[in-house]
Amino acid sequence: MKIKSIKDILNKSSRVFTLRIISIISGFFLMYLITNIYGAEGMGIFALSQTILMIMVMLSVFGTDTASLKYSSEHFSNNNYIKLNSFYFSIFKFVIILSLFISIIIFFIKGELSDFFNKNLLNHSLFFISLSILPMSFININSESLRGIGKYSLFTAFRYVLIPIFTILFIYIYGDSGNILIPIKAYAISVCIVSFLSFTFWLKEIEFFKYFSNINSNLNDVIKYSFPVLISNSMLLLIQWIDIIILGYFETSNTVGIYSVIMKISLFSSVILFSINSIVASEFSKLYSLDKMDDLRDLIKKSSKIIFFITIPILILIVCFSEFILGYFGFEFTMANKTLHILIAGQFVNILCGSVGYILMMTEKQNIFKNIMIFATCVNIILNIVLIPIYSINGAAIASSISLILWNVISFSYIYRKYNISTIWFIK
Repeated sequence: MKIKSIKDILNKSSRVFTLRIISIISGFFLMYLITNIYGAEGMGIFALSQTILMIMVMLSVFGTDTASLKYSSEHFSNNNYIKLNSFYFSIFKFVIILSLFISIIIFFIKGELSDFFNKNLLNHSLFFISLSILPMSFININSESLRGIGKYSLFTAFRYVLIPIFTILFIYIYGDSGNILIPIKAYAISVCIVSFLSFTFWLKEIEFFKYFSNINSNLNDVIKYSFPVLISNSMLLLIQWIDIIILGYFETSNTVGIYSVIMKISLFSSVILFSINSIVASEFSKLYSLDKMDDLRDLIKKSSKIIFFITIPILILIVCFSEFILGYFGFEFTMANKTLHILIAGQFVNILCGSVGYILMMTEKQNIFKNIMIFATCVNIILNIVLIPIYSINGAAIASSISLILWNVISFSYIYRKYNISTIWFIK
């Protein structure tokens, strides 16, 4: 169904928003559970392990998750199930080979990684991470494919909701305050379960086995599109997680744990941006492919206005009640109140600029976005290396916010010049 008004966007995104809120609440409760049972050190080991997993999954997926969103949307809207299935099967084979290769590498170098971060427990944790790379890769691909065919609720459930809920459940079942590895074990088991569920729903939706005999595997077009997307996503993920990696090198597990909690609190402000993007990303692709630029401009304006006006109150509440929110996780977290304010400043610009990343990737400008993200990531890494030894977690927050502001403003400027479309709602 075509999105015609702000009401349409809100109606389509309301269920996604509800599920995203559930995922955030469960994510916060998971952090609370880990910090209260295993302390800041336990949270630090969990956050560092999770970060390494996300980076390895990003490499394993190779940008095919975003390609899945784009091409699934196009083939499904044309009722071309044979092409849809052929496309998916090509990705399936490619990702299995790459994921297994990366998993084997992580398994054999886990000792060296543990020594690099000077954290012995990381050695044991990385064993479970190596087992999680393949199933997590397919969660990303299957969920993005479901989003491409309009199954927004399933996309949100598999990508964000079920893993923290299952992890909480397993921690309660197997919880042992003396075993700091329990959270990452529970997380790995949860990833495997959710991966299986995502396969079940996705293969049913595309009637995979019905069209299996007609599948012709061809990965060339996918790789051509996916490689610049891989670079863009890599840079975006590095900007989000490089702070934790560099903090893990310079600081203690306690500091890493505190920063990871603060970072996730700041990301709560982007829940509306995420919910709207979940709906409009595939619409951007459809309207651009049909050369309906006026409709595309109208959709961008409407979505940007919704994102801004609903998110501003969330930002204000986080800033005003930051000490109270941080105190919920423990006294040592309240000492980093300033860090949260710095991260919120970056999120404000992120919200203001709207869906710039998806607009570029869904309008065949993935190479432009790739270059922007490479530049912003280089700035991020340099700032982290310079500032963290001096300002600790505040330095990480400054580096993160500056790079976030940088790539958003550059992307906004390019879209405005190229398409004469402003993603900031009050700029014509």
